[in-house]
Formats: sequence, C-alpha cells, structure tokens
Amino acid sequence: MPDLPPEGNWIGRDPGKMASLAAKGPVLVHFFDFSQLNSVRTLPYLIEWQRRYEPMGLRIIGVQAPRFPFGADPELARAGLKELGVGFPVVIDDQRILWNSYGCEGWPSLFLWGRGGRLRWFQFGEGEYRSTEEAIQAALAGPPDRCSSAEPEQDEGSGE
Repeated sequence: MPDLPPEGNWIGRDPGKMASLAAKGPVLVHFFDFSQLNSVRTLPYLIEWQRRYEPMGLRIIGVQAPRFPFGADPELARAGLKELGVGFPVVIDDQRILWNSYGCEGWPSLFLWGRGGRLRWFQFGEGEYRSTEEAIQAALAGPPDRCSSAEPEQDEGSGE
C-alpha cells in the first residue's frame, strides 16, 4: 500500500500515514483531475459515499493528478474543488509520484484498501459505482482483513 507523500501539497487537512488510516478502517483513494469531465462526473458519488460511510469508518483521500500544468496550482485547485463541493482531503500529485506508485492507467482511478492495508477493490475509469459501493459496504462490515484457513472449523463436541 503506497504511502501518502509526507510533504505533500494538501487541500484540506493532511490525513496522516496510510498504514495508520487503514488500521482504523477502509480507505478509498481517488485519483482524478478536477478539470476533466470524466473525473468531475465521479465526484458526486465520492461526496455521497463520504456522507454515508465516513461515520462508519471509511476515509476518502483525493489525489489531484493534473493532466495540464494549471491543475497543479494549489489556489486554483482549492477554488475548483470548493466549487465542486469536495470536502475530503486532496493532495496534488503534479509529479505523478503516487500515480506511478499505484499503477494508474487513466482518470479517474479508485483504490479501496481494507483494514490492515489489503487492496479490496480498484477501478480504472468511470462506472462500476454500484460495485464500488458494495465493496465499500463489505469492507466496512467485514472483520479485519487477514489470512484465514480454507478448511471449516471443527465442532469439538461432534466426536469426529
């Protein structure tokens, strides 16, 4: 699970280390560019998921990965994100360090990390909103991610 840049240019509060966030609950990392229509169309879903699921432990982190140089301007990005209603923390990744670490293939890209830092879901491009929400719900409802035996537990009283 790639960590967030320690000296990143944050819009909103720096959320801290990914390992600490994932220890508390699922983390949805959303790569986008506020100036691209395909990215902008995903934001209402992210905003709604934040409203619904943040009280249950979901954390959403935005990564502004600008296609054009003006998207790296912090004041322009701050104003654009405010106008779009984005309330989750966003880091500007103008050097594409996180983008490359995550293996992004285009805008937008979503990565859902479960408790403990296991990748639970990813999506490149628009769409799959229902499947993404179902993955969020499963990550919130399930026990902490860990390896489990493939064999069913034995009932000690069965005499077998």
